[in-house]
Amino acid sequence: MNLYNFNLKILAMIMIPIAIIMLIFDNNEKLEIIMEEKVYKILTLDEWKTSKDKKFIFTELDNKDGFVHLSTAQQLMGTLHYYFKASETLILVEFKSTALGKNLIFEDPFPKTK
Repeated sequence: MNLYNFNLKILAMIMIPIAIIMLIFDNNEKLEIIMEEKVYKILTLDEWKTSKDKKFIFTELDNKDGFVHLSTAQQLMGTLHYYFKASETLILVEFKSTALGKNLIFEDPFPKTK
């Protein structure tokens, strides 16, 4: 083994762990939850009609979970894909997050693994 190859191996042994650490920190920063200015509620036509009759947003899922599920603009496509792809007609309601008060909680959309 010549000195040139030896130096590259040492350099790689130092740089690869540093690159991995940088990627981990970079990805953790991107997962940080940032309060959005606007949030959205997606309703089926039946849910919209029920909500209008009750004078407040009401869905069976929200009632079962004990809170109103909302999406940020970045989450809308995923929410539509995973939960509403069988629905033909949908209503999108936009809210200013500041108008919803201090009880609005932004949660990580992905479950944390242990």
